[in-house]
Amino acid sequence: MTPLEIIEQVLAEGARLKAEVEVYTGGRKEKPYLRLEELLTRLMLKLDRIESEGRDDIRSARREAVHTIQSTLELLESRSQPKECLPVAKPSEAEEKSGDIETSCTNDRDIGETKTNTDAAAVKEMVLGSEVPC
Repeated sequence: MTPLEIIEQVLAEGARLKAEVEVYTGGRKEKPYLRLEELLTRLMLKLDRIESEGRDDIRSARREAVHTIQSTLELLESRSQPKECLPVAKPSEAEEKSGDIETSCTNDRDIGETKTNTDAAAVKEMVLGSEVPC
């Protein structure tokens, strides 16, 4: 296969995976997420192995394919990230001073869940701590 044929094959597989990503609603630790991430990463590795042989057409096609796969990976990550906690209503001065602020935390599974947090720093730690380590 020529480099351009390989790139065309990668783009076709990437388009098929993008269709799956667009309907994905689960979390980052779930099997479908891990599968999609692995397949997209393999496509990136396949593109990395392509030698441009000094040809601009191969180089530009490869660059475009890399951007396409990267955008699909970013879409997958954005569809699975938990959203930040937002205040339900503007807190009063007394609530701000005491740190007792009611927030609404949403992600793909907990739409509209409401919590009362006694410490704003703890909320920030909780949100940052919920990310999946690399």
